[in-house]
Amino acid sequence: MQCSFSSIKKNYLNPGDSIQDSKGTKLIITDIIEDNHGYITYQCSTITIGEADLPDVVNISSPEKRLLAGIVENFQDFDLRYELLKFQSDIAQSEIRGFVGGRIDLIAHQLFVASASSSRKIPRILLADETGLGKTIEACLVIHRLLLTGKITRVIVLVPETLIHQWFVELLRKFNLNFRIFSKEFGSEISEVDNPFLEDELFICSIDLLAAHNPFAEAAVKAGWDMVVIDEAHHAKVGGPQFSLIQNLSRNSSGLLLLSATPEQYGKSSHFARLQLLDPHRFTSFQKYQKESDRMQLVSDYIDKWSQTNSINLNTVSPDMVTLPLPSKICELLTDQNKSATSESVTLSQLIDIYAVGRVQFRNTRQTIQGFPERQVQAIPLDADKQIQELVFKEVFRDVAASYTNNNITISKDDPRIVWLSKLISQIGGNKVLVICSTMQKAKEIQSGLQNVLNIDIAVFHEEMTLIQADRSAAWFSEENGAQVMISSDIGSEGRNFQFCSHLVLFDLPFNPELLEQRIGRLDRIGQKSTIKIYVPYITETPLAILAQWYLDGISSIQKNVP
Repeated sequence: MQCSFSSIKKNYLNPGDSIQDSKGTKLIITDIIEDNHGYITYQCSTITIGEADLPDVVNISSPEKRLLAGIVENFQDFDLRYELLKFQSDIAQSEIRGFVGGRIDLIAHQLFVASASSSRKIPRILLADETGLGKTIEACLVIHRLLLTGKITRVIVLVPETLIHQWFVELLRKFNLNFRIFSKEFGSEISEVDNPFLEDELFICSIDLLAAHNPFAEAAVKAGWDMVVIDEAHHAKVGGPQFSLIQNLSRNSSGLLLLSATPEQYGKSSHFARLQLLDPHRFTSFQKYQKESDRMQLVSDYIDKWSQTNSINLNTVSPDMVTLPLPSKICELLTDQNKSATSESVTLSQLIDIYAVGRVQFRNTRQTIQGFPERQVQAIPLDADKQIQELVFKEVFRDVAASYTNNNITISKDDPRIVWLSKLISQIGGNKVLVICSTMQKAKEIQSGLQNVLNIDIAVFHEEMTLIQADRSAAWFSEENGAQVMISSDIGSEGRNFQFCSHLVLFDLPFNPELLEQRIGRLDRIGQKSTIKIYVPYITETPLAILAQWYLDGISSIQKNVP
């Protein structure tokens, strides 16, 4: 005979708990009496109930009572929750948190900059990689990681108007960050009742819009930000409205990211002013900065000579792994700059951190990165009659004076550059061609000249176009069956990516080598798969011929990138 006995559990109740008698009447325990044999009697006001008279099912709600009563759930549920919380904790502590998940290729130099920047509490840095190395992706990686780790919550990105949608798409498609685009209409509507920059935490805005509308600028400053990001920061000239806006924003923000491939394009004093925004305690005066720069140039020359003597390739070795002996003359130079410098040897990383601008500036160069395409340059000297030569002289003088509003100086339809360009486009078949010139007026005239002789789709990109028009034009050019030719003024020389194209025509040449590199960088950048063919047409016996000779034979900055 088999007998089955269910386990007997003793329930312990406390005053204030509710119980039911045999008739189902709900009672509140006021006192507990336990005899010498351990039998418990519950006093409920005037009614007494023994524990043997309790119903078979007793409602025990608090966790500790359930535990004491031996009532526990399936351990599998607890184990699952424990593993989940542990997994979440591991993710939160991961060194790669914020770097994975984005729809990007993980490139070493970009990850290094993003990791070094975001590992600080709140970074204030200048991203100064050479053109085409991916400063925008580096900035997005920093923003993404700081947002995920909770270091920042409020971010404003200020960019040239033509780059607003490009930044918006990069952040949304590649990092799933939904920034609100601040427009004049949105600001005017909200500002009547509240600060428009408090409507959201993530904003992209045209820096020109804020600089031109003081109420918007004041609202942006008052809103307060954890991170302010400025693209093409070198265009903010000291003393101008854009620079004043950045100054005010930087004072009220813990973090500041400045992006510029050509930080010294407008001179060392302009570059110093931006460094001072990042770290005013380190960069106190321009005169002191100049003296430090001169001394550090001597130190840099010593490092180059020492590394060559010892066969050390500084492009492939970590600065932390390089320990340099410091001769007495070098020690004297460093001691003048930092009174505590007494060591006879120091790592290259320490030198960069203490004496250079390494703490606030990151600059990757093409010398240290592989995989860039080859440049093939064709200089095309073109003869012209005196009338055309005189027009070219006036064109160059207008470019020098930057008087782009003078529409009386036109490019003749018989200009040999137009004739040559039309033949080039016909010869290369359906391949796409990017033509860059200095002004909006030139872009229009080149378009008109080509349309007179060619039946092709031509896109233009210049200052007169609205943001939507410019984006649509760039998108049309990028489509496989879209426009074959894009003609752009210098406004398209920065920020835009046309690496799907491999033919670049420099219709004229800028007077600043850094702007020239910006032009070439529209095609010569990460992601370019083809050899880049660069065409330099110029009219002989004119200033353009001299300028072309200087770039081609003097500094060779068209054939290769010159740091």
